[in-house]
Amino acid sequence: MLCNATNTNPEFFGQNIVPNTDGIDTYRSTNVQLLNWDITCGDDCLAIKGNTTNLLADNITCRGGDGVAFGSLGQYYNLIDNVDNVTISNVLVTRINSSIQPLMHSGLYMKAWTGAINGVPPVNGGGGSGTVSNARFINFTVEDPDFPTLIDQTYGGNSTDNPSKMQFINITWENWSGTAANSTVVDLECSSTAPCENLAFLEFNITVPSGDTPDFECSNSVNVTGISC
Repeated sequence: MLCNATNTNPEFFGQNIVPNTDGIDTYRSTNVQLLNWDITCGDDCLAIKGNTTNLLADNITCRGGDGVAFGSLGQYYNLIDNVDNVTISNVLVTRINSSIQPLMHSGLYMKAWTGAINGVPPVNGGGGSGTVSNARFINFTVEDPDFPTLIDQTYGGNSTDNPSKMQFINITWENWSGTAANSTVVDLECSSTAPCENLAFLEFNITVPSGDTPDFECSNSVNVTGISC
């Protein structure tokens, strides 16, 4: 399938006028292979959503947008979002000409709603629970995303809400290289109710802009190895 949504109107240059244009989302999916994808979009390149298991994504190029995402998760109150055994490998995340698409949010990010209910799905929500476990992100090259990788557990809510009920455990970032647009290289904003556990960074080498000091933020994270939080 080919969908060409190229903007040629100068009025919209430098703006992301294509929000919610994900490359592909998985939901309640098992035994999935995503191979040889090249995606230019205004939102998530790949979005791994609730109850996805046994997934392999390999040889992926993300041009602009939000990068590779997990979630959002925990959006539906009293429902469980479990994600297990996911491998994403050989990925290029690259910022493109800003007049075409100014957004390049992240290399890989995980987003979970807070433990509070803020409105009604599908636009709003929160209060759901679950676990993301046994995920591996191997051979990533990132070119100037705002955040090479982050976990955000206040998605769709406020920092004063009840903490997220989602938990992220046994996750590995392996053989990462490239550049960040800002000084923040890793941002782990995990939940005090369900702290992140066993997060390993192996051969993780991201360069920040000249004159900046690499910043590694780790909140409510247990047994983080390979970086200096």
